[in-house]
Formats: sequence, C-alpha cells, structure tokens
Amino acid sequence: MSEKENVRKQIKESQEAQEAAMRIQEKALEDMRVARAREERLRKQMDLLDTRAETAVAVEQRNIEELEREENGETMEFPESEGTGLHLSAST
Repeated sequence: MSEKENVRKQIKESQEAQEAAMRIQEKALEDMRVARAREERLRKQMDLLDTRAETAVAVEQRNIEELEREENGETMEFPESEGTGLHLSAST
C-alpha cells in the first residue's frame, strides 16, 4: 500500500470517528432535552401540589376560626342585602 493510500485511509477513519462522535453528541443533546422537559413537568407538578396544600390549609384555618367563633358565641356577619343587615348568633 502506498503512502498516499495510507493517508487516505487515515482520513476516512478520522471522518468516520468524527461522524460517530457527532451522533453521540446529538444523542446526548436529545437526552438532555428530554431530561429538562421531565424536570419542568415535575416542577409544575410540585407547584400544583404546593398550591393545593396551601389552599387546603387556608380552608382548614377558616373552618377552625369559624368553629372557634361559634364556640365563643360570637355573631356571624353576612353581606347586607337590600339595605338590611343580617346578624345571627351561633345559637340561632
């Protein structure tokens, strides 16, 4: 084999190695995109769970406050309707 043919062979091997490396890099980038998308979905899910938990705590806190007012005999005020105000006690 001549020196020229040997160099051509090495060039071809180098090009094949570059193409293989490019495929590996493209696969790694795609894997990274998939992982980022998954992380984003999980973060959104976490935010939704946090919001639901905060809402549940707020509702429970309102219920506790309402029960405490009833136990203390405090009156409950309702929005006025047609100029008349309603005031009910817990015993009504």
